[in-house]
Amino acid sequence: MKALETRYRYLVFFYHLFLSWLMFNIGRLVFFVHNHVYYKHLSAGELWTAWLGGQRFDLAAMGYLNSIYMLLFVVLGFFSVKVRTHRASYPAMKWVFLIPNIAGIILNVGDSGYFPFVRKRMTSTVFQEFGEDNPVLLVLRLAWTNPVLTIIAIAMVITLIWAYPRIKYTSRKKLPVAWRVISSIIILLITVFTTVVSIRGGLIHSIRPLSPFNAQAYVEQVKDRDLVLNTPFCMIRTADKKVLKEIEYIPKEEAERLFSAHYKAQPLSETDSLFGAYKDFNVMILILESFAKEHIGAMQEDGKGYTPFFDTLINDPATVSWQYAFANGRKSIDAMPSIIASVPALGINFVTSNYSGNEIDGLGTCLRRHGYKDAYFMHGAPNGSMGFDAFSKHMGYTGYIGMTEYNNDDDYDNAWGIWDQKFLPFLPEQISRFSQPWLGTIFTLSSHEPFKLPKEDEGKYPKGDVPLQTMIAYSDDALKDFFERSRKEPWFDKTIFIITADHTSQSASPVYDNLPGNFAIPQLWYIPGKPLPKEDIYTHKIVQQADIYPSLLYLLGVEDEIISYGHNIFDPTSMSYAVISWGEDHLITKDSIYTFESESNKLTAESIKTVLLPANDSISSPKITSRHLPAIVMDYNKRLIHNQLSARYNQ
Repeated sequence: MKALETRYRYLVFFYHLFLSWLMFNIGRLVFFVHNHVYYKHLSAGELWTAWLGGQRFDLAAMGYLNSIYMLLFVVLGFFSVKVRTHRASYPAMKWVFLIPNIAGIILNVGDSGYFPFVRKRMTSTVFQEFGEDNPVLLVLRLAWTNPVLTIIAIAMVITLIWAYPRIKYTSRKKLPVAWRVISSIIILLITVFTTVVSIRGGLIHSIRPLSPFNAQAYVEQVKDRDLVLNTPFCMIRTADKKVLKEIEYIPKEEAERLFSAHYKAQPLSETDSLFGAYKDFNVMILILESFAKEHIGAMQEDGKGYTPFFDTLINDPATVSWQYAFANGRKSIDAMPSIIASVPALGINFVTSNYSGNEIDGLGTCLRRHGYKDAYFMHGAPNGSMGFDAFSKHMGYTGYIGMTEYNNDDDYDNAWGIWDQKFLPFLPEQISRFSQPWLGTIFTLSSHEPFKLPKEDEGKYPKGDVPLQTMIAYSDDALKDFFERSRKEPWFDKTIFIITADHTSQSASPVYDNLPGNFAIPQLWYIPGKPLPKEDIYTHKIVQQADIYPSLLYLLGVEDEIISYGHNIFDPTSMSYAVISWGEDHLITKDSIYTFESESNKLTAESIKTVLLPANDSISSPKITSRHLPAIVMDYNKRLIHNQLSARYNQ
């Protein structure tokens, strides 16, 4: 077949990119057909949604694989026709295109045969999983045992090599140097821009670069997300990710005796009146951006702060507040698994890690098994921001309310999303449409950099010692509006409100210039229709974000076994600590702060005197030793490596 000659260079350019796109889609088809037994439960509509979602990941992978080809193609545009058509230019262009795309074909098709063994797309962890076994030899063995896939891969490679020269650039027309340079600069900028957008997955700055976790947004179950992904993308995006190792700092038997992640809510005694006392109550978790304890007046010895409404809520008779509550991490993306799944980020963030495809029993998944039909995540940012839509779906949430559903870009803050004082008052009416009992989670956003107020509110709030404090006061007013409107709704008196922060941020007080201070946040349980018995609840102890999930199941009387790195805070005999990750893994207790460096297996302890920790003699919970932290880390690493975060699938 004779090649088609053209004088339009970019016709050749787009033709080659089309070939790359076609190979990715054929690769997905091969993956689906070879592994169709795992996707029989998907309807035609669900398969179509997965395929459409897969285009985002194919474009991102194409951006990675073809970046050198695209750059070389554009750079050659700066030179004369003679240089572009030189006998050295053609093979250079040809092989910088073919080699990466042939590798992509081999990875996609080869992984189709590897998938049944591990039930997930191949990532960079393959180099750890097979130890001394060379992954290249692994691929060759798979080829030997899967001759059909081998033939398909060879046919695709031959087709790509054959198709590459079917359109050739043959123009001899000379262009003015100025025009050639200007047009090439414009094309270069457009190419770089579109490539970056493809790799990131969108234009909005709050959208993180696409990662395998984002594929969850296009499927209902995490086990189906591999149909959306492609293997080159997974390998590239996990190449720089930390890979956990199983450690044995202390004997396994001792570690298992000191800590077990298995949790099952149950009555604390024969006369326990709290267990199941809130069966079928609605659940609303409010995660307040950067609402550190430091800025809350009611939690300070002098009573000074920037949260007049939050202060009244703490002092409300229907509220139980924990003075010594801590975040498990320093980022919003750390907080989400801690709060919604009781899985803290110990040395690695679950959402962005190689292990984000693991089975996990999120709060939504658990409550939906017990009559909670609606589970909504609400965040005023552009849909897709921070990957919260994919994360909430992974945790079993059935719906999402974001900037798209708000549907009024006039209230966009031009940074993160809809102003809190616009978005939060909008929600109560939306919530009233949910079927009770429901699960809701609201994540605020205005108290985040760049710490900018709406023009009409400038000068309305105190400046504070750091810019964050002004925005805390602004978001506190938004919270007030939310509750004033919610009180008028029929669901209000049958709702458990759990109010906490995602993490701390700017600090102005030297009291908080230490490790506990960098993680000190509020944790409130507010139940207006049926207040908790304050006098029977011991609150003078350390609690953490990871305690929310197991404690909630206790109040609801849900007896499902879950994997939890937290405890029931309503149990006065439960462990009292906060496990956090900040460079190394730490354990905050009433007596000491333990630090464990897993790379060097170094364990240290430090005692500090601070009002941020309860007095040594104020807690009667079990004694925590220096060996508890490595026991927790050992369990965490093992469960992530071996996909054991769900008690339902892994006993």
